[in-house]
Amino acid sequence: MSTGEPTVSIIMNCFNGSRYLRQALDSVVAQTYRNWELIFWDNQSTDDSLLIVQSYKDPRVKIFINDHHTTLYAARNLAVGQVTGSLVAFLDTDDFWEVDKLSQQVPVFIDPEVGLVYGKYWFRDESGDSVYVGPAGDLPTGRILPTLLRSNYVGILTMIVRRSVLQKLDGPFKERYEVIGDTDLVLRVAKGWEIRAIERPVATYRWHDSNDTKIKAVRHAEEWVDWLTDTGRLRAFIDSPGFESRRTMIYKEVARCIVRKKNWEPLKKLYSESQNWSEKVFRVLNVSIYVSIYLVGRGQPKTC
Repeated sequence: MSTGEPTVSIIMNCFNGSRYLRQALDSVVAQTYRNWELIFWDNQSTDDSLLIVQSYKDPRVKIFINDHHTTLYAARNLAVGQVTGSLVAFLDTDDFWEVDKLSQQVPVFIDPEVGLVYGKYWFRDESGDSVYVGPAGDLPTGRILPTLLRSNYVGILTMIVRRSVLQKLDGPFKERYEVIGDTDLVLRVAKGWEIRAIERPVATYRWHDSNDTKIKAVRHAEEWVDWLTDTGRLRAFIDSPGFESRRTMIYKEVARCIVRKKNWEPLKKLYSESQNWSEKVFRVLNVSIYVSIYLVGRGQPKTC
């Protein structure tokens, strides 16, 4: 399509996603912004996912079938390698967009300093009810790395990122991750570029028992420990004003795994990958403090 408007390449990774797939696809086809392509990357599905997507005869829907099953972030990277647009968006098969999502966000990229645009989103439960809108309050915008280190604001289903930005990073997604790769990507983008926000819901996140964030809670904590003990990450972020807040969040998450899951693996990883004895003691002491707080009921662990 030659309209003079930037092409948005939409990445949809699929593995046995037939349950909600049609609603996700319909929300793409219905976009009021018309200059898009859908990179549908099937990761060896065994359900009806391929039959469903093949029923869409729109030439903008481009179907790729992986020759072997990979992790999610490996599949995301492979799909990114197929894009032709200057802007890249992501939509999972169980989520869906508002019809004007792209129309609202694409014009923001007229500012060359902007690397990523995101927005609010609805949370919908399995009954189909849209429960609430998040994140709460005004969304941060600008050079916001310290803010994003303190709290996770950017949902991947709402964001669009410049393809040129992804090309300048050390790989879009770190394939060793299974859960935190989205947040890790956003933090790396925020280090070098401005981020802008749309102050209203542009998508709906479906909350159900198969969400990775629900079934991989311990893995989530282990990956944040990996992030914290990665020397490259430390060099990149340790001087940011928000780094200490992120480190505290990680200690709390490790403590929650101990209290809620009776799982000590994240703490063992945190201990074993410390550089010296003083660091080992410091980290274990901090986690122990939060374990004590949770056990005496001063704070109730909500995740993990």
